[in-house]
This record gives sequence, structure tokens and C-alpha cells, in this order.
Amino acid sequence: MQATTVIQNVYVGLTHSQIQEHEERKKRPKRKGKFGDGMAKLVTGDKFTEGVKEHNKEVERQEEAKTAREEVARLYKEAMKQWTAQEKQRLEQNKKR
Repeated sequence: MQATTVIQNVYVGLTHSQIQEHEERKKRPKRKGKFGDGMAKLVTGDKFTEGVKEHNKEVERQEEAKTAREEVARLYKEAMKQWTAQEKQRLEQNKKR
């Protein structure tokens, strides 16, 4: 009985520390840019500048996709409001019959 309790306490302690570390990782700011590690890099040359341009294009594509998803979500909400109102009217008409 005591051994089970000790093992459970060890397990709970380990999982608690893992969860805490995971939550702290979420709070850290996301690194942006081609080299977001803060270390010095040689930033001359065609290969690097092309890489930066590609990265910037990808960021723009992601932002456009996000905007498109937000627009679709907004349209869906509007359609659902309209459908809900029509459904409410239909149910009221059915009650009157």
C-alpha cells in the first residue's frame, strides 16, 4: 500500500513538472524571421537574401490565408443567424397550426 502511494507521488510530481514546462513554453514569444535564435549570422550573399524573400512571401501567404479564414467564419456566422431566425419563424408557424 505504501509502495503504491510512493509510486503515485513520483508519477504525479513528474507529470506536474512536465505540464508546468509545457505551459511555460507556450508563454514564450514566438521567434520570427529567418534566424530567430538571436545569434549573429552572416547576412550577405544572394542565397541568404533569396531565403529572406521566400520567408517574407510565406508569411504574407499565411496572413492572407488567415484573413480568408476569418472572412469565411464571419460569413458562416451571418448565415447561421439568418437560418436561426428562419427556423424560429418556422417553429412558431408550426405551433400556430
